[in-house]
Amino acid sequence: MNLPQIAISRPVFVTCLVTLLMVLGYMSYRSLGVDLFPDVSFPFVSVTTSYKGAAPEEIETQISKPLEEQFSTLEGVKKVYSVNQEGFSIVTIQFTLETDSKDAEQRVRDKLAFVRPQLPKDIDEPVIQRLDPSSQPVIILSLQSSLTPAQAYDLVDQVIKPQLSQVPGVGVVDIFGGGKREIRVDLDRRKLNAYRISATSVANNIGLNGQNVPVGKFQTNGQNMLFRSVGEYNDLDRLRHTVVNFLGSDVPITVDKVGQVVDTTEDPQNYSFLNWKKSIIFRLFHLRERVFLQRRR
Repeated sequence: MNLPQIAISRPVFVTCLVTLLMVLGYMSYRSLGVDLFPDVSFPFVSVTTSYKGAAPEEIETQISKPLEEQFSTLEGVKKVYSVNQEGFSIVTIQFTLETDSKDAEQRVRDKLAFVRPQLPKDIDEPVIQRLDPSSQPVIILSLQSSLTPAQAYDLVDQVIKPQLSQVPGVGVVDIFGGGKREIRVDLDRRKLNAYRISATSVANNIGLNGQNVPVGKFQTNGQNMLFRSVGEYNDLDRLRHTVVNFLGSDVPITVDKVGQVVDTTEDPQNYSFLNWKKSIIFRLFHLRERVFLQRRR
């Protein structure tokens, strides 16, 4: 006896069976959960290293190649490739699908600690990241204003970003675009040669004079009072009148005598536009928790 014969000979039974399946399917559909960020592990690990001022050729020979040689010896490595640009290196290690991503990240971290002494000392500490779908931004906002680039960036970084970071569920707020304020000292080579001062000496003296240094403590009435020398630059005039050297033994050489202090913004590393106008982009990342949405009944 086949299915058509059963349907013809026992129509009530088949009707009840189909109705039961439809009800169960509808109930399952109503209670079906949707995972916006499924727990998926991709065997990709990237190592980002910043080396300010270095050319791509130096990045490749001094950073990327030593890292690639060490990472290629790891077990389960399928492919190793790098991106070398001015100022930073990105080395990506692709493992086989059978490799656990967390274990791969730990092995990369151990291998990096082994090869770290071979890298230049002036580099920033390398950053290890594991490819994770939950690391994608959940909301992207754009801001446009009539303020100067420095004022707009300060507004975003000091006012708006802290407020957004306090919103429940928001883990990280990333800023893209804009111009961060920068105080730059443009030195005159002819004046440096005339005073016989090197640019390195000027930079070192500016850094030393701008530090807050503890100078000691004084005990009175059973209480200790701590004292410190406040050298932090609060305005441009103080920076202009900072002494960087002495001519002879008693004539001070200040910053404004060998260069010019300029209140400007950092060289732009990226741009963001909205409707063909410059803007600042906010990227909001959620907390590292799995987010579920239940279908509305």
